[in-house]
Amino acid sequence: MTPPTHRSLWRADFVAVPPVERRLARYALQLFRHDPQRALNLSDHEVLDALWRLTAPLLDPRAARELMGCSEEEVPWAAEALESEMLSREEVVRDLEAAFAQDRNEPVRPAPIVERRQRCRAVFETLPQQVARRLAEADGAAPTSSTVATLGQALGLSATEILILDYLEHRESSRPLRVLLRAERGARYAGRAAGRFNLARLAAMLGVEPEAVRGALAKQAPLQSLGLVECDSELQRDLEDFLSPTALLRLVLEAAPPDADALLAELIEPAPAGAWPVEAFPHLRDTTERLQGVLGRAAAEGAVGINLLFYGPPGTGKTELARALAQASGLRAYQVRTSDDDGDGLNREGRLSAYQLAQRLLARRRDAMLIFDEVRTCSKCPTRCFPGCADAVPPAATRAG
Repeated sequence: MTPPTHRSLWRADFVAVPPVERRLARYALQLFRHDPQRALNLSDHEVLDALWRLTAPLLDPRAARELMGCSEEEVPWAAEALESEMLSREEVVRDLEAAFAQDRNEPVRPAPIVERRQRCRAVFETLPQQVARRLAEADGAAPTSSTVATLGQALGLSATEILILDYLEHRESSRPLRVLLRAERGARYAGRAAGRFNLARLAAMLGVEPEAVRGALAKQAPLQSLGLVECDSELQRDLEDFLSPTALLRLVLEAAPPDADALLAELIEPAPAGAWPVEAFPHLRDTTERLQGVLGRAAAEGAVGINLLFYGPPGTGKTELARALAQASGLRAYQVRTSDDDGDGLNREGRLSAYQLAQRLLARRRDAMLIFDEVRTCSKCPTRCFPGCADAVPPAATRAG
C-alpha cells in the first residue's frame, strides 16, 4: 500500500476547521517548523502523539485512515482514538492495539504500531511549507477567545499582547499543547540563555517577530504591569513554565465576561454608602475642603491619575472619610473586590492587579472614584503604585478619574 501524498492528506479548506482546533494545530506546526534546536524529538512517542493529535483536524479523514491502515470500522489515529485529552499515551496505544487486533476479512492488514509511527514521523519530516502557509492564512490573527477579545479591546492591548493572552488560554486547556511546550527542558541552558531560547520558541509558535514578543513581555508593558502574566526569563525552565497566567487572569478567563462592564464587575464593586458626611470630620475641615476641590476639578476636566493616600491607625475612619469625600464631590465610589463569587479571598498580588486593571478600565470615566483599602498590605511602597499621592491625610488609597 502506498501512503497518501501530502496533497491528498491535508484538507483542501482549513477555514472549515473549528477555530480553536485550527489555532492549536497552527501552534503545533509553527513550533515544529521553527525549531532549530530540535526540541521536538519525533522519536519521543509522547511528542509524536501530541503533534498528531493537534494536527489531526487538518487531515482528510479518508486519507488519514489509509495512511494508518485503518478500516472504516476501526478507530483511526487521526480522529476518534486521539480525540480525548483525558487518555494517557499508554491508554491510547492500548486502545489502538486492541482495535488493530480484531479479526477482519480484509485484504490489507493494518499497519503495526511501529510502522504507523514511522509514517507519522515522515508526515512531519517532509511537511511542505505551503501547508503551514495555508494554515496561517486561514487562521488569521483574531483571538479565538471572546474573553481575550474583550480584554484586548477594554485595555487597549496590542495585537501581540492579545495573541499572547489567547495562547495562554489554550495552554491552560490543551494537554497535548503542554506536552510540546515542555518537550525541551531549560536545564540545557544557563541563566538568560534559557529565556532567549524560550522567547524565540514562543515567537515562532505565535508567528510574530521575537522583538514584538520581547516588548509585549517587558515588565513595564501592560501584560506584566497589570498583573496578567508572570514571566521569568532568567530561570532555567521549559516553555510551559516560561510564561504563565496569573491567578487574576485565570479568574477572568473562567468568568468569561461578555463585555467591558462585566469585566469591570469581576474586579470591583460599588462601595457602601458612607455612614457619615464630611462634616463629621471637623478636625480635617481644611483638608477635606482642599481635597473636594481637587476631586471636583479632576472630574470636570477628565483628569486621570489623581491619587490620595490616607494613613493612620486602624479604626480612625480612613475608609469612611474616603466614602464621604466621594459623596460630597458627586462621585460614584467603587472598591476592589476582596473575594470572588465563591467567597474565596484574593491574595495581595491579585487585589493590586485588580486595582490596576480597574484603573485602566475607568480611565475614561469622569464620575468614578476607586477606593483601595489596606493598601500597605499589598505593597511595600504604596507611592510606587499610586504616584503623586497626597501624603498628609488619613485613609485608603483613592483614585478619581
